Amino acid sequence: MAETPAFHIPLSADELKALGELVAIHGQIEYLMEEMTRLALAVNVETARKILGSAGAKTNSDVWIAIIREKCAKRPNALAAAEAAFALMPEISQHRNELIHAIFVSQFPGGIYIGTQPDPNMGKAVARRFKPRTITAATEIAGRRDKAAIASVAMREAWVAFLDGT
Repeated sequence: MAETPAFHIPLSADELKALGELVAIHGQIEYLMEEMTRLALAVNVETARKILGSAGAKTNSDVWIAIIREKCAKRPNALAAAEAAFALMPEISQHRNELIHAIFVSQFPGGIYIGTQPDPNMGKAVARRFKPRTITAATEIAGRRDKAAIASVAMREAWVAFLDGT
């Protein structure tokens, strides 16, 4: 049996599933950026990881699009697809960070409590992040997962156009 965490996580099974999928989807996006970087620069995987792995998601997407813009300047389909995917990155990165770097707590009218299940009549589960200080309702997880999925499809389209050489 799995070990229990220090505190109860006040999320439903569907919310936990969507949160896990959100993490996996971001992994797909990062993989595709790494692969395109590797191919565009004709470097090995370790070098591509060093190029994209030393900073946060926003900086990585900025570096990735700069490489693609330079290397695909004469490949309009690949460049357009990459630009479309890049346009989605700031929002989904922020959404991811607000959930991944947070503690999930129960929010009641009198405050926030760690390790308790919210009473549906009085409180709600939220993700509380400390830097920057944000509170995100757990009910937003599924929508953020779906936006990440849309971005992953856009990134896959950029990868396919890149591989096609167009």
